[in-house]
Amino acid sequence: QQYTRASYDNILFDDDQEQRKSPQQRAILLNERQRELSNERQRKLSNERQWELSNTTTTTLE
Repeated sequence: QQYTRASYDNILFDDDQEQRKSPQQRAILLNERQRELSNERQRKLSNERQWELSNTTTTTLE
């Protein structure tokens, strides 16, 4: 059984095995991937915020 490939699949899945999974499984994989990405983004933001905070405190001390 052949499923049509959505264009975004190529970006999210390098593995051909994942491409052939059912649409339901693919939706689950997409959700997981997007959650990972947003978590990563949150981490990056908080890191940048902490860096800015530490930077501003050092500049005000001088």
